[in-house]
Amino acid sequence: MDVPEITDEQFEWLRAHVHKATGIKLGDAKRALLVSRLTPRLRVHGLGSFADYIWLLARSEGAAELHELVNSITTNKTSFFREPHHFEILVNRVVRKIGEHARNGGARRVRIWSAGCSTGEEVYTAAMVVREALPGLGWDIRLLATDIDTDVLEQGEAAIYDEERVQDIPCELRSKWLEPAGEGFYQVVSEIRELVTFRQLNFIAQPWSVRGPFDAIFCRNVVIYFDAPTQQRVYRGLAERLGTEAYLFIGHSETARNLEDLIESAGPTTYRRHTGPPRRSVAPRASVRPNVALRVRTLESQRPRRVMLGRAIVPSNVRASLVPRRSTHSLTSIAPRPLGSPGGRLVSDHVIHAGGVFVAKGPGRVRTLLGSCIAACIYDPIAGVGGMNHFMLPHICDGVQSARCGMVAMELLIDGLLKNGAQRDRLRAKVFGASYVLASSHQDIPAINIAFIRQYLGESNIPIIAEKLGRHHGLQVVFEIDSGRAFVRELPATDDSAIIGEDLRYARQMHKCPRSQSGDPEAP
Repeated sequence: MDVPEITDEQFEWLRAHVHKATGIKLGDAKRALLVSRLTPRLRVHGLGSFADYIWLLARSEGAAELHELVNSITTNKTSFFREPHHFEILVNRVVRKIGEHARNGGARRVRIWSAGCSTGEEVYTAAMVVREALPGLGWDIRLLATDIDTDVLEQGEAAIYDEERVQDIPCELRSKWLEPAGEGFYQVVSEIRELVTFRQLNFIAQPWSVRGPFDAIFCRNVVIYFDAPTQQRVYRGLAERLGTEAYLFIGHSETARNLEDLIESAGPTTYRRHTGPPRRSVAPRASVRPNVALRVRTLESQRPRRVMLGRAIVPSNVRASLVPRRSTHSLTSIAPRPLGSPGGRLVSDHVIHAGGVFVAKGPGRVRTLLGSCIAACIYDPIAGVGGMNHFMLPHICDGVQSARCGMVAMELLIDGLLKNGAQRDRLRAKVFGASYVLASSHQDIPAINIAFIRQYLGESNIPIIAEKLGRHHGLQVVFEIDSGRAFVRELPATDDSAIIGEDLRYARQMHKCPRSQSGDPEAP
């Protein structure tokens, strides 16, 4: 069965239907994703078109299919010990304080909610660290895990994960809290599983079946898919279910706004319930943050044809200057100034290839060579934080979620910037690449990449202040991390051969993918 086409009217109907049922807002860039995720549902029902599928949803029996539609389109990206600083706060500020109260005669009770739990890695991570901090008998520890997707809830309850997914668990905890479950698989031990209750919850359905109060709530990378009014309602509902001085953890692409009567900021993506009088919103003042070395998950190739997964720690010489330099918003084609800077400071220089992401704070440069790929250079001119990625296509068709995929590369880059002190509303972007260096039969790759990056940054409210896209030769890009200055040189035609080989491989990979009406590769 071929991939069915979807008309503009059918796409509008489906995304309106999804938004009404779930609050999830599907932008125009998600059209190809919607087609790829729903095509299997058409096959299940033996339908040949999206018109037939919409007719099914509109009939009375469509209520059951709506449930399957939601399961198909929801994104369930998660991992054990993701954003580890949240779990450090959970132990050091929440659990240990509960332990101190208990030693003074207080209740030996812990309540944690993982809202948008996906396949359970987040809630089981929380359960492990709580159990480690509160050993022994007599503790009343309960964790609630909710999600709108019933398929992932079933996986979470089973608590069985393959060997690759458990690698982020520290060895001592892995040996203690996991047990073999067949070749290459592990299951969370019953002592931890019994602490967790899984339940379906749709944030749009009112009233919620969850009461509280909770000592901590995790709701990370969930409301980013909602429109602004829905985000506000969800965050308020979560904040109202926090106990006294309890903590709310959110994603690094999210901000809980206009809730000063309930919560206060307690660090990046962390909020605390306060018990004082209502607080008025005050415009934040620019301040210089202390020097922080960023530890960020990076996908960076060791040689042009091989992408490796690893972690990069920013060297100690990549530090914030005492006074962040003002961005000049310049885009020139001249060579950057030599390594080093006024005052004798050394400037770190880094090279990335396809699948690379680099983020740092302070003086430093990152450079790359581009053919039909895109490099997004994003920075906060006040914080002196910046970074670059290098991706080949919006979506990867080999089933591998890596930074070769634009969606992943952009998430890694923005998350890394926010972790290192950038503020989302101050981010500025410069984008380069998507050159037409391939044969005419493959010239849809640059157009697809250009449409994707402009759409993504537009929906993310990150302004593009400079770009060099769609040229006829490859580009050499050097980006100054702290200042936002970009130096771009168009390569002579004689140098294009250095990158055409890679681009041909990307083109072959793209043309293996199912095609949508718009020609955009489908998400895996």
